[in-house]
Amino acid sequence: MSKAVKPEAPQKVDYNDAVAESKKYFDGDDLAATVWVSKYALKDSFGNIYETSPRQMHERIAAEIERIERKYPNPMSREEVFGLLDHFRYVIPQGGPMTGIGNNFQVASLSNCFVIGHKHPADSYGGIFRMDEEQVQLMKRRGGVGHDLSHIRPTGSPVLNSALTSTGIVPFMERYSNSTREVAQDGRRGALMLSLSIKHPDAERFIDAKVDTGKVTGANVSIKIDDEFMRAAIAGKKYHQQFPINSDNPRYEQDIDARKLWDKIIHNAWKSAEPGVLFWDTIIRESVPDCYADEGFVTVSTNPCGEIPLCPYDSCRLLALNLLSYVDNPFKKDAKFNFDKFRSHVAMAMRMMDDIIDTLKRKENPLVVLDEADKLSDHVFYFFISLYNQLEGHCGIILCATNFLEKRIKKGLRTKRKGYEEIYSRMGRKFVELQVVNTEDIAAVCVVNGISDAKTINRIADDCECDLRRVKRAIWAIQKNGGQA
Repeated sequence: MSKAVKPEAPQKVDYNDAVAESKKYFDGDDLAATVWVSKYALKDSFGNIYETSPRQMHERIAAEIERIERKYPNPMSREEVFGLLDHFRYVIPQGGPMTGIGNNFQVASLSNCFVIGHKHPADSYGGIFRMDEEQVQLMKRRGGVGHDLSHIRPTGSPVLNSALTSTGIVPFMERYSNSTREVAQDGRRGALMLSLSIKHPDAERFIDAKVDTGKVTGANVSIKIDDEFMRAAIAGKKYHQQFPINSDNPRYEQDIDARKLWDKIIHNAWKSAEPGVLFWDTIIRESVPDCYADEGFVTVSTNPCGEIPLCPYDSCRLLALNLLSYVDNPFKKDAKFNFDKFRSHVAMAMRMMDDIIDTLKRKENPLVVLDEADKLSDHVFYFFISLYNQLEGHCGIILCATNFLEKRIKKGLRTKRKGYEEIYSRMGRKFVELQVVNTEDIAAVCVVNGISDAKTINRIADDCECDLRRVKRAIWAIQKNGGQA
């Protein structure tokens, strides 16, 4: 077992030098070396490389795990962690953790994949584009994304705009797919899972999307199958579809041949490997988060590979164990699996995964922002003094307010009001005036919410006089009107 050493400060290295050194590490395997340097070596946002071999990566990860472990009883040492990681012998963090743990150069996710979805999903253009923006923001940070489309109204549904009827699921599948392909993650595109309930009237179009059109090439698709559908398919009976899928008073209903649709699912899966099948009722029955559905933790979709069902804005962090390393005398007659070593390493690996979560929660330089500080009472201001005293040197504090706060503080200083000198001192004895909201800011808010037409944006900017609350209300009005100003 190699012995871990304290990592030195990262130094820039040439790509070819990194590949050459990594090739030695991988015993001459050029492909393994180039893949590791391209995808997992420590880099900054400009592509500069700071590691020459996986050994340095493992030292970086071990150092960060040790930092978290020191906060707990019986901590694992850096050497213990490194021994598990070295040469990918036992424990192998997957993707995001390898690139993100201990990376101070980039904003990189330590989670591999995410599921997104709004508490009150909207099928307006604004709601659909918000989901698009969220998936892109996650993908550009190396996160895979999954989300469900069952809230989007089916083909032919009436809409309150000049189009009169909805285009249905498939065009938005294409949009999300294209966004995925457009996001480069250091040489690899993003990963996306799109799911849909079998109860949705567009289920057949969803199932055919990748076979018939050839346009949804940047996403995996999975159909969520319920028990009722499977019973109908087995019995050769009709199955009832509706929209909204969970409504007691649906706006759209139809009955379909369950067995015929099931046969199509099987045929398409044979022909194109899509769609995947998610036996959703079984997932919900066995999913731990759904024990807390009353608190809002409801499983809605899966990660892009489809094996981990998640609630909206939950994520998975992946770690693998190399089972071959636990076989004593492999490929021989007396080969035996070492369960004692495996059991011990599983416990250590789970502890490492908990430590990864801690790296997400326990930031080294946290910042507390107190908004609308001009509305705080004197009693709360006095509390700010105590808060500052307790957090000084450990946490930054920012007070956000209108210019009334500055006037109030200066008046308190002139009249020698109790505590105001102490407050002013802790504020650094200065006020920083922020720039007024401009048309560029308003345009950015509009685009994020699905409004990209230049005339509409300019009209919103003129009407709202740079007041973001009025901008918000104007955007909501347009979304409520089906995307029409």
